[in-house]
Amino acid sequence: MSDLISPDRAYHNLTSYRSPPSAYSFQDEPFGLTRFWPQNPPERIFEVNYRETDGSDPQILLACVIPDRWTVYPACSGRVHFVADDLAFFVVFPREELSHWHDIVLAVRELYKSWRASP
Repeated sequence: MSDLISPDRAYHNLTSYRSPPSAYSFQDEPFGLTRFWPQNPPERIFEVNYRETDGSDPQILLACVIPDRWTVYPACSGRVHFVADDLAFFVVFPREELSHWHDIVLAVRELYKSWRASP
């Protein structure tokens, strides 16, 4: 996958090229992801960002829309890369299912494997 922008690369791009530059804060969540945010956030925040615990497989970078009165479908979406399987995809699911993210991406991987032709 030579053209792949992995979740790790996308995370690096997101956190390295912010204007004005900012340090980031991190919080490990009980459902296995790390929430991160700029220490000098903009006045209005529209999404919450999550990534995998460093060094884990799959790599994941999610943005979850913060519900408000104008949001029709508060969803989480982002990049997933199973390094060991050389499988990458984009996922979108309802925000209230965030704690089930791992089950969701595993189900996608299993569906993909079921479609692959046997040797």
